[in-house]
Order: sequence, then C-alpha cells, then structure tokens
Amino acid sequence: MTTIAAIFRKDFHQFRILIGLLVGLLAVLLAVRLEWTGSVVPDPASNMGYQPFLESILFLFTVVIAGRLTAYVCFEDSPSRRERYLATRPVTAAPLACAKLAFLAAFVVAPFAIAAALYLALSGMPFRVIALGTLESLVRTLVLLGLGVPLILLWETRRRLIAGIAALCLGLTVFVLAIGLLQERRSALLPFRPDVFADPLIQVVTVAIAAILLAVLAFIHLRRPLKMVSRLTTVFLAVAVAPLLGGLLRSGPATAPAANIAPCGMVRASINPYQANNIPSVSINLSPDRETPADQDVTWSIAEIALGTHKIPQRPRSDPRLVPSHYFHQGGLTPGLEAAIHRYVGPEWALVTPRHGRPMAPNSAGTLASEADLPSGPAPLDAVFQGHGFTWHRVAELPLIPGSEARDSDATWTYHGHALQTEGSLILSLTHQGPELWLDPQGRSPVFENRGYRFFLLDPQRQLATPFDDHHPVRRNLAIGTACPRRGLVLQLSGSGESNTFTATQLESFRLLILRPRYEGVRFCRWTSPAPIAFRSTLPAGPNGLANTPYDLKPTDIARWIAAHPSPGSGASSAEVARYLVSLLEQTNRSSPLPKNHPATAALSIHVPGHLELFLRALTALHTDHHASQMLLFAALDEGLEHRQLPEIVRHLLYHPMLVTLITSRGWTADVAPDLARLIRNGNLHQNLLEAAAALPDGAGITRDEWLAVFRLEPTSSTYLILRDIPGLEPAVAAEVDARMTDRIPLLMATSVDPLLDLALVRGHPRAPTLLHHALRYAIDQHEHHSGWFSNTVQSHFDISGPPNLRGDPDRIVSWFLAEDPAAFTFDPATRLYTTEKPQN
Repeated sequence: MTTIAAIFRKDFHQFRILIGLLVGLLAVLLAVRLEWTGSVVPDPASNMGYQPFLESILFLFTVVIAGRLTAYVCFEDSPSRRERYLATRPVTAAPLACAKLAFLAAFVVAPFAIAAALYLALSGMPFRVIALGTLESLVRTLVLLGLGVPLILLWETRRRLIAGIAALCLGLTVFVLAIGLLQERRSALLPFRPDVFADPLIQVVTVAIAAILLAVLAFIHLRRPLKMVSRLTTVFLAVAVAPLLGGLLRSGPATAPAANIAPCGMVRASINPYQANNIPSVSINLSPDRETPADQDVTWSIAEIALGTHKIPQRPRSDPRLVPSHYFHQGGLTPGLEAAIHRYVGPEWALVTPRHGRPMAPNSAGTLASEADLPSGPAPLDAVFQGHGFTWHRVAELPLIPGSEARDSDATWTYHGHALQTEGSLILSLTHQGPELWLDPQGRSPVFENRGYRFFLLDPQRQLATPFDDHHPVRRNLAIGTACPRRGLVLQLSGSGESNTFTATQLESFRLLILRPRYEGVRFCRWTSPAPIAFRSTLPAGPNGLANTPYDLKPTDIARWIAAHPSPGSGASSAEVARYLVSLLEQTNRSSPLPKNHPATAALSIHVPGHLELFLRALTALHTDHHASQMLLFAALDEGLEHRQLPEIVRHLLYHPMLVTLITSRGWTADVAPDLARLIRNGNLHQNLLEAAAALPDGAGITRDEWLAVFRLEPTSSTYLILRDIPGLEPAVAAEVDARMTDRIPLLMATSVDPLLDLALVRGHPRAPTLLHHALRYAIDQHEHHSGWFSNTVQSHFDISGPPNLRGDPDRIVSWFLAEDPAAFTFDPATRLYTTEKPQN
C-alpha cells in the first residue's frame, strides 16, 4: 500500500500542472454550457443558428489535455520501455498497475463525472437524470481509457506511439469508406445500415470492443514482444473489425414466425426497371392493404422477399422505432398527424398545408433486385412486410411571447422570438433542453434531428393549424460529454410574397404546438402474388436513358434531319434499325413533343411489325423526363402495331401499363381480359389498366371485393370515376368515401384542392361544397389565389348553366361560386353535378 501511495504522489507531483489545467478547462466549459458567460440563441432574422465555437474549442482542448495526461502517466513507466523511471526501483507489476489506475480514476475519470453531475444538477434535472447522466459519463470515460491505455502500452518510443495512433485512425477511416462504398452500391454484404453508429450505445459498445481487442494484444506483447509490423497491422485490423461487431448488435428486429404472419389483402405494386451500376435490375415498391387505426401512422418495410426460389437479400433497418426520413419532412401531412391535431385542438379546426406542401401518399416498402436475383422465367413474388406503428402526442404548446417556456417530462422548450422576412416567411427561434440518456430505454434517441418532432402554428381566431414547412436544428451545446444538451431550432413558414402576411397583433394570439411520435409496436403480414410475374425477359440490356441535353431543336429541325438521314428499308436488319432508332431519339430528346403526323412517326412505324422488341426495349431504357422521345415511340407503335404482336405488348405491360391504350384503341381489350385481371391482382393499379378492365362487361372477371380493395389502395377521384360505372359497385365505393370524410377533414391548400375534397366532390358528398368554399376563401386570404386553378374544379362539379356567360371566364366562375350559399347546393345523381335547384325525382 505504501508503494502504491508513493507512486501516486510521484505522478501527482510530476503532472500537477496538467491536472490543474484539466480541472480549470472543465470549470470554464461548465460555465459556458450553463450560459454563465452569456446566452446565445438561434437568430431568426438570419434563418440560421449560431454554434458557439468557444465551447467546441474548450471541449477539444479538454479532451486533448485528458489524453495527454493519460499518455504521460502510462507511457513514462510503461513496461514496454526499458528506460522507464520505475525500472530502476524494486516495484512489482501489481502495485504499479494499482497506482496508475488510482491516478487515472482520481484525475481523469472523476473530474469528468463531477462536471457532468454538476451540469445536470445546475440545469434543474431530477435525481434519476443526474444519476444516469453521471453513470454515462463514467462509462464513456472508462471505455475511452480502456482503448487508450492498451494502445500506449504497445509502444517503446513516442515516435512508435504516434505510428500506432496513425494505424488506429487509418483503420477507422478505411472502415468508414468501406461502409460508404457498400451502401452506395446497394450491396447486400453489409448486414446493417451505417446510421446505426448514430446511436450512442453502439458508439460506446464499438469502442469497448476495440478496447478489449487492444487489451488482448497488449497482454500478448508484454509477455512476448511482437514485431512493429505485427503490432501496427493488428491495431489496424482491431479498429476496422470493432465497428462491424458493434453494428451487428443492431442488425434489426427478427421477423415473426411464419405461422404468426397474417395474410395481406391486395397490394399496390410499383415495379420498374432500374440500372444499378449498369447492372439490369428491378425496383419493387409494395404497399399492403392493411387496416390501420385512424390515429396511427404505419411505416412499412420488407422483412423477407423472394421471387420463386430466389431470395432477395434484405438489409434491415438500424432502428425500427425511428420514423423514416420522409415522415420528418415538414411539407408532408399524414393521417395520424391530422388525427392528433384534431384530438388536441378540436375537430372543428382546419389543417393547412404549407405553401409548397402536399398530402403524403401511403408509405410503401421497397427493395432492389439485381439480375442475379431474378429467375429466368415467370415466378410468384412472395413478401413478408413489417409495419411499425406510431401515434403522435403533444410535448409542448407555447404562446409566441419571447421567454415563454413549456415542460415535457424532464425537458424544457423555450421560445425566444420571431422575424418576418420580406417575402412573408415567418421565422421562429426556440431552444430545447432535455435528457438524452442512452442508459434509459425510454429516453434513448440517437440523433436529436431524427426524433421526428413536428411543429404547427395555431391560429385560434380562424381555427387554423399550419405545419412549418422547414426546420433547422442548430447545436448550441455539444452533446458530447453531456447527458442533457441544450439545442436550438429555427422554424420557417414560407410566405406568399406579401410582407404583411402576419402582423404583430396576430402573432400575440398564435401558439406553437409541438408533436412527437410514440412507437406503438410492430406488425407483420404476408403477400404472395396470385399469378407468376416475368421480370427478367423485359429488362433493358444497357444503361437507362439518353444523355440529358438542352431543348435546342424544333420539330422542323427534326424533319430536316430525317430528310438528310433516310430511314432504313422495311427489310433492314435489327442492327441497322437499332442504330437509326438511337440516332433519331437523340435528336427528339433535344426537342419539344412532336405532332403525331410528324415525319418521324412514319420513319419509325414501318419498322414496328418486324422489330417490335427494339421499340419496347428503347421505351424501357428511356428516362421519364424524355417526354418527346416517349411520345414518338408511342405514336410509332400506335401506327405500326399488328394484332399478331399482341402477346409481346401484354408481356411489357408490367413496366409500361400505358401500352394498354394501344390495345383499347384497336378494340382488342376482350382478347387480353385475363391478362388485365392478372396484372391488377398482382398489384399493378395503373389508371389505364383499371379503366380498360372496368370497361369490359364482366369487369375482366375481377370480383366486387377485389374492386373495393383496389379503391382502398388508390382512393382517388380518377379511380372513383372508373369504378362507379361498374354495375352495383357505386354504393359500396360511395360508402368508402363517406367513411374517409368521417375520419378526416380535407386539408386547406393555397394553390390547389386536396385530393380528398376532389374525391368528395366526385362522389357528391353533401359537405363538399362548404369545404370547397372554405378552401377557396383560404387561398384568397393567402394571396395565392389563381382563379384558373379553382374554376376548373367548379366547372367540373357544379351546374353553371344558369348564370349567363360564365364559361371561359375563370374569375367570374369563382366569384359566382363564392357568392352562392354552399349549403344550398344539392347533388343531382342524374347529371352528377351540384345545383341550387332541387333535383327532380
């Protein structure tokens, strides 16, 4: 014990200056974090926050000093160094190790733990948070020391120690680059997603694994010295392998046993060709039809997927509880969010989309199958879905008064102020301080930005709730080393170009509502395509698309090019036709859409009977933005297609449902009725396919329940117009619309009509005129009214034959509608229009 105390005193006397510097830096850093040196808040006027570099520099210096103190204490008397001071003294290994560990515990571990405890206590945190936060600081510091001490013991000189640190950094860099490369290539070799390392628990576990590996290496080296190259290589590999082992701990949730997986109903399947690094592939996106509570959002992903006997590798999500990124996007609104707003502020409130926002489509689960994953012939598609449910809960509601605060459990939200920009955008500044404890399962959140907070501006006078269309998280206090960081947010609500969109008086009555998703659990379902799907035979052989070039040619320029480059004769070989086709498409790619009677159509249509496969592959290889080239190919196919080629067209309907228009225009629909039913049952719900099938006398053999499942997956006005003409189906589809109108209130949109409101107008819902009246009034109030956008809606759904000279005058049509009492309109089933006259029986 005397020996231990003597070594301890020797180290204290030798390194007292570094100890004092470390304690002093921690004290200054504590003062900065507690804002004793001045408060720094995000600046709303500049639409950005200010990150205090002083704190960053202080923390960096603190870590450097702590590392330097650790290195000196361990390196000066390291058993690897023959010239060490204590080698001349009769000191055994046990007292030496105890003295060094006691010194590190007293002057490295304890100061960080005390600083963390003081920060939490002075921030007003409860005892549970203080205890867990202090424990986290202890664990983090001990793990880092566990990594540093073995590394120091491996080297005899400072130069070699620097080489070891370089090997450690190189190993970490190589691993990060490898993860990025594998992720970019969508490789299945990586069993987890790189964002698992955003979780502090995984970070600590990864460093702990590396520390254990280096400790084993140091033990071997002290007993039997290893060569320099062996040590450097082992350090490099240890650091490269440790993150892989850490990531495997969060490789995702296990799927449910096959016996417990409920079957799905119909699935909407979007299947498109895709070129991944010039490898023909198929992008598969599936949306299952599953009953979801009205107040819940479900994010679907694919747990398992197979094409026949070919299983497609799946990389599971890093954390199933994290809401996918598109749910963070402030411009999107989900049914669960709408239900939460009405639950907290009242069912009579209207929910407004941001200026550039749109209602969100249902979440789909996607995967990418390369050519190697695809069977050579038709095969059924079998998928197991996992859906993670979320409900949205209120965490704070703040009046827009600077300095106002609201508490959410152990967290505090503070509002600091606002700014109005010249274009009418509203900028708000607020801060959040709360525990982020990775030792507390309920409080764990790997990254603040990914918590999925949603922010709404509440206008009590007009009873409007508007989501902020953008938000910028700004770090005020670094999360490193603290279990309760203070962070800032800058919220932006885009304006309409009017500087007086909001007034100071209005803002005094407004409130800021903050919602956060709560994980409700996982569910599973399974779907197998009713019929086999042929994937491989219709994939393009080359890269997708032509080069993107500016639109610098006119249709007359294309005509002159054709005159100078005559089309090959009807007996030309496939190679000749392919060269001519590519050359002509490169020209049309630089032009606006050509008229159907353009010479280019005739130049290509003569080759359709003999080389249809070339045209279909070209259509598959084109980018969607090559509109002129696509229109030319369709025109050529429409002019040159023969009935004997019908099976080939049907085979390509998987990727190009628009080809069905070539079939219906020729009256061949009955010949392909079984194929239409197969495609629809397999989830291809393209409007042209639905329209062609519904036009057949028996609806292509699709049952009533199947048609209703189609509508639940595609609840649009276009689908309603298609299905209502099927005998006996309109009452059931109308009931589906009525159910949606009961669960939801159509959104107010400044530039267009909510698709749900458009659907209600097509159905003839009695509340639709009043809701349209409100929507149009809102657009006018927001200075975003363009009469043409709304006059088309009024003309399509209201009888305007009574008032004279309204047609063709959008402004007068809108003025007429606003002057009418919306409650006076009734829906006439005969004309399918709203009228102010009582319909005759």
